[in-house]
Amino acid sequence: MRILMISDVYPPLVGGQEREVQLLSEGLARTKDCSVAVCTLMQDSLPKFEETNLVKVYRLDGFFQRMPFLFKDRNRRFHPPISDWMITRKIEKIILREKPSIVHAHNWMLYSLLPLRKKIDFALCVTFHDFGFICPRRWSSAHVTGICENPLTGDCLACGRRVYGLPKSFFVYSALQANKDFSCDTIVFTNPNIVKKMHHLKQRKIYLEHPVDVQKYRPLEVDKYKYRLLVWAKLDRMKGIDVVFDVAKEMSDYQFDIPFIGDDREYYKKMKPSNVNLVQKIEPNEVPRTINRYPLVLGQFHVGVFGHAELEAMACGKPVVSYWNREYDTFYESPCPILSAKHAKEAVNLIRSNINNRKLGHLGRQWILKNHAVSNVVRKLRNIYEETFSCHPIAGETAS
Repeated sequence: MRILMISDVYPPLVGGQEREVQLLSEGLARTKDCSVAVCTLMQDSLPKFEETNLVKVYRLDGFFQRMPFLFKDRNRRFHPPISDWMITRKIEKIILREKPSIVHAHNWMLYSLLPLRKKIDFALCVTFHDFGFICPRRWSSAHVTGICENPLTGDCLACGRRVYGLPKSFFVYSALQANKDFSCDTIVFTNPNIVKKMHHLKQRKIYLEHPVDVQKYRPLEVDKYKYRLLVWAKLDRMKGIDVVFDVAKEMSDYQFDIPFIGDDREYYKKMKPSNVNLVQKIEPNEVPRTINRYPLVLGQFHVGVFGHAELEAMACGKPVVSYWNREYDTFYESPCPILSAKHAKEAVNLIRSNINNRKLGHLGRQWILKNHAVSNVVRKLRNIYEETFSCHPIAGETAS
């Protein structure tokens, strides 16, 4: 099976989507009779092509990436929700070269792939890692669920204006309106709250768990802190950091360490309690050892879903306090053993009663091994590909 991943971000950039696409790509490449290539956007001075861990990585420079005013962070030049003719042309050349059995597109770079379906027949899976298929801001901390009740209406212009400015807000809103009904064979969703907003998309939808490298993230023998807790979340409003600060105020006998990263880091730096320490960004190779030093880890407290951060801490055998909406336990055979809290008071009670709870930590790791280990997730994804491909026989003839 030949697989082509399309993702606007990929390591060495750091983030959930980057990590997920990399874990899936490298995991698939290690399976029998499977080759994987990735198309992503050029970022800074990275090579245009490299092969790493059995995966071919093509980095493409597009038309919109040459417009610096479109991007708040020049190191993260996302693809807009509209076709970029330069990207489309380069993806076409790579498809003709790689002859993929299936293409798996992630987030807005999908829109530069879709025009090619009129010229080249291929089976297509699509994953959105946020609400970007219907929300110009992708998602917003202003709403409890991360998105408003009536997305993609005229209200988006006022909402987006605060983040993008009016011209860019209108551009993104108009592009999404024109492309909200995209065509594909299968939708794969990795955040359970997203599927509720996909009613207008009629394709089959399959939940795929976030993959976790359980060999890297595991219990380690290191020196342990006694009165320090790790907040394993970015300093972003959408992560519920205000709840974390309220917890810290109630637990003055503990220190809270938070990596100084995130879009709102300067905002939170000015208002943090005295027992919250903003620590330097942790190098990727040091993350498992760092997690293992703490008796308990805090995650996000806003939307009610978990990301890689909470899952990796659980894989290290740590009790984790975060907000997990219990209705999403139905996506699993057994409930997630995360300590779910939405407000500071209940979080404080859970923290005090579960610090160094090794039994809970062991239970959490076993749950991760069963549901989120890379090997298991990759096996499920490959089955999804095979089912998708079998329903798309013309693509099979083209790629053979």
